Amino acid sequence: MHLKQNNASPIYDASKTFQENLLEGPFFTGLIPERIVSSRSEWKKLLGFDVMTPIGIPACPFVVNSRGLKLASDLGYDVITWKTIRSTATQARPYPHVSLLKNQPIIDFAKPMTTTQALPESADQLAFSVSIGNASHELDWVCEEMQKGRAFLEPGQLLISSIFGVGDTQKEVVNDFVSLACTVKEAGAQVVEANLSCPNVDGLLYKDEMLVFSICSAIVRAIGDTPLIIKLGIFESFEQMQTILLAAARAGVQGVTAINAIGMNIATEQGTEFYPGRPHAGVCGTPVQPYALQFIKNARALSEMHSLDLTLLGCGGITQPHHFDLFFDAGADAALSAAGALHYPYLAYEYATRLQAQSTMKEKQL
Repeated sequence: MHLKQNNASPIYDASKTFQENLLEGPFFTGLIPERIVSSRSEWKKLLGFDVMTPIGIPACPFVVNSRGLKLASDLGYDVITWKTIRSTATQARPYPHVSLLKNQPIIDFAKPMTTTQALPESADQLAFSVSIGNASHELDWVCEEMQKGRAFLEPGQLLISSIFGVGDTQKEVVNDFVSLACTVKEAGAQVVEANLSCPNVDGLLYKDEMLVFSICSAIVRAIGDTPLIIKLGIFESFEQMQTILLAAARAGVQGVTAINAIGMNIATEQGTEFYPGRPHAGVCGTPVQPYALQFIKNARALSEMHSLDLTLLGCGGITQPHHFDLFFDAGADAALSAAGALHYPYLAYEYATRLQAQSTMKEKQL
């Protein structure tokens, strides 16, 4: 199964293992369109950096090596996140890692999402699950690739590195996060993102108020003026979100990326497990968009209510150019696409083209 469009080879080839994609990808062979570059007066400020556009890619298999970072840059994604890394090499879960899903609304979280072999007829119907398992290559190799990739970025582009700490005790988890944060900063990351919400690992970190504060405050002390943001998933209530965001802000967190893939059971049409021995996987694409938009609306309201001044990077179900605006309207400062960009890499270019056309029309009307 390939996620592709317009006969271009896929960025992530789902017929190959994660390791093959990491070492050999991306496999995209489409044309690189000429970049629409706006004047610096039109650039946006994000986490203290000037960016050409607040459009980008969250942590996902798009950027796992320097070639992926260069491709994201060339295609006009200006806020680029390197896929979550660990301090020690971690193998991906057994193949397969990706399944297309029927585009069904998520109403009952206890009801499995159903796989399909059919490619979606349009990007508005794009839904799939991911069960890679937060895999990571050797850290030295990752840092070399990150340094190499950072050199490809143009002025007005921003590199974020997503990290995931582990350990047998809370102290070990915190220390691992801190060590990783310092390492990726040295490797060229301009912003550090602590992934506290991966749906494919045991134990979600982001719903534990004290753990969130401990991890984030320790990272902030260690990396100084380098911004720290955190990757979050959905909450059970507005009150729970409020508790966690207040704790994060007290710890010195400057921003939030949301939402992560939603963990759900995945089943075939016959009711059997698609991923043998692991019924749970992260759901991505248009089914999660309503939850992502509601998260951003609630987070914006809380940030303003408590004067948290949090930068919000919205993601989840952006599969069409106009979906970026849905997130901006909801209160996001930046809008990032993973599922959509993997399926149709020209999203950022089409969004920029659309903005340019709107600007030209306004000028003609004046």
